[in-house]
Parts: sequence; structure tokens; C-alpha cells
Amino acid sequence: SIKAIGDFSYDVFFTLTNSILDGNISSALDVISNLYMNGCDLVQFVSSYLDFLLDTVKYIYCGTLSVTKFPNSIEKELKFAIGINDASKYYLYMIDKILELKNMMKNDNDVKSTVEVVITQMCRLI
Repeated sequence: SIKAIGDFSYDVFFTLTNSILDGNISSALDVISNLYMNGCDLVQFVSSYLDFLLDTVKYIYCGTLSVTKFPNSIEKELKFAIGINDASKYYLYMIDKILELKNMMKNDNDVKSTVEVVITQMCRLI
């Protein structure tokens, strides 16, 4: 699969995003658990995920990949992920939550739990 920002694949970002939008807590937490078990740096992941969400919002508003870092190969999957009513509202909300999460992680001894709490909140609030 194509590697994205910070060495995470777009598959992971899309799986997490679609799980959050579907309110599927178990699937969203699986993504975090798998990353953790594979030795991924969750701080780096959250930072890369924020970049992904920001690029997604740019795409929603501008309708073109040229304003993003996305490769053409993911456009179909991207269109699916934003094919919801009020997409911009949901994605802006997700950016707010992930920004909060980034700040929370700065002095955090248990990053995994913090990520899980915020992802769970995101699933419930959407």
C-alpha cells in the first residue's frame, strides 16, 4: 500500500476515519491497538493523522487534489470518506479533537489510553 505522511499508510487513516464517522468504537480502537502492537509512535501517528484530516478538509472545500499532498490513487477512497451530509462540519470537528489530543499528549505518560479516550469520544459525538 502507498505510504503516506510519516510512514503511515492511507489505508490506516481511511479505516480510522470511516470507523469514527460510522460511530464504530470497536473498529476505531482496533486501529489504535494494531498501531501500538506494531511499535508505531502514536504521537507521530496523531500528528500525521492531523495532516491527513487537514488535507481532507482542503479537498472538501477546493474539490481538487492539487491543494493537498494526496496522490491521485486515493481519490476514489477520499470521495467515499467525504460522501456524507455536512462532511465539512464533521471533518472540522475531527480536526478540533485531534488538535486537542496533540496538546494533551505533550506531557502524557500513557499516550495509548489518551488516544483511545479521544477516539472513543469522537465516535460517540459524531
